[in-house]
Amino acid sequence: MSGASAHTGTRAHGTAASAGPAAADSAASDPGPVAASGPGASGATVAPAAGTGGSGALPAPGPVSGRVRGARLWLPVVAAFVVGGIAYAGLYCFPPISVAYAREFGVSRTVAVIPWTIFLLVTGLSSPLLGRAYDLIADRWLLAAGMVLMAAGWAVAVLASDIGLLVVAYGILL
Repeated sequence: MSGASAHTGTRAHGTAASAGPAAADSAASDPGPVAASGPGASGATVAPAAGTGGSGALPAPGPVSGRVRGARLWLPVVAAFVVGGIAYAGLYCFPPISVAYAREFGVSRTVAVIPWTIFLLVTGLSSPLLGRAYDLIADRWLLAAGMVLMAAGWAVAVLASDIGLLVVAYGILL
C-alpha cells in the first residue's frame, strides 16, 4: 500500500503530505471545499471565496488615516448644523422680530406671535407622524417634499399682506 493512499490528510486533489511541509501548513489553514449544512442545504460542496484565505469573509479594507476617518464622521454633522442654521434661523428668530410684524400688520404683539405659536404646535404634533413616515417612505422623497414646502412657506411669508397669511406660512408650510 502506498503512503499517499493510507494518509488520513487526503483531500479531493491530492495529499498535504505529498507536496511537502509548505503544503501541510497551507492545508491546516485552508479548509478547501466545504460541504453546505443547515436547513435547506443540499449537501453540495462550496469552495471558499477567492482571496479570502479560505474563511469566506471579505478582505479587510485598506488603512484609513485618522484625519480622513474624522472628516467622514464629522462632515455630515457639521453640514447638518449649517443647513439647519440656514433653514431654521428665520423660524427661531421670530420672537425678536414679532415687534416689527406687529407694527407692519397693525396688530398687538400678542397677535403678532400667533404664527410662531402655531408653528411650534404643528411641529410638536406632526413630529411623531413624520417619524413614522420616515420609517415607511424613502428619505429623499420626504426631504424633497420638505424643501418644496419650506420654499413655498418662505414665499408666502415674504408676500404676506396680513397676519393670517403669515399664520398659514409659519403654521402649515414651514
